Amino acid sequence: MNIRYLLAAACLLTVLVACMSLLERTHLVASSPGSDLPDTPDVPPPPTGIVMRPDSAVYSFGLSLESKGGGGPELLRPAVEKLVQRARAAGAPRVEVQLRRAEVMSPNSDESERTLEVGGVLELELPRDGDVWARAAMINAFESGVRAQEREERRRQPSFQVALSGPEFRVRDPESARAELVRKWMSRVEALGTTTSGPTALRLVSCAPLGAITQSYASLDQVQLDVAVLCPGEAREF
Repeated sequence: MNIRYLLAAACLLTVLVACMSLLERTHLVASSPGSDLPDTPDVPPPPTGIVMRPDSAVYSFGLSLESKGGGGPELLRPAVEKLVQRARAAGAPRVEVQLRRAEVMSPNSDESERTLEVGGVLELELPRDGDVWARAAMINAFESGVRAQEREERRRQPSFQVALSGPEFRVRDPESARAELVRKWMSRVEALGTTTSGPTALRLVSCAPLGAITQSYASLDQVQLDVAVLCPGEAREF
């Protein structure tokens, strides 16, 4: 009986010694000044962005016409030119057209009946002077003019159709704001760094803006510009 008690006590003592040794090794690794710092992930970009006044209104347009004679999409050129005239009459200082699609579709092999279609983008420069109400009046005048044009064309050609979507308010040269966007991002990161406490801190390296500047509609008089910035993080010990 005494031998059994002695063996049990010896086993318990062995287990306690092993646990104490493991705890000691763990403490040495955690507190060693030469131990490697853990890898740090790339620092996600904090909210950025600046608000600017848009200088253009962009519309997508499509025109279609059923034709039983000759000719192709060029038959719709006068209608596209009328869109430009409507925009200028509404007060747009400058108008640009980008034709992105010109098609001829026919359900018959002999093309005796055809549908002509053109589509593209119409960009109207917004007046630099004037308030938001003046801009709204210009947009309304242009869209009312397009609806009037469609009614006029249909009286002459019943199959004529106009599709207009938009506008999207944009800054024509968003790249002019890239330096300011990056500067604002860095100032926020620096402000965050001043509040960092503890044995380690992050130092940002190789910060670079990636991709194109994005634009988000805010109002008739405001567009928010943003750019993604990636800064790999580097852990430092103090």
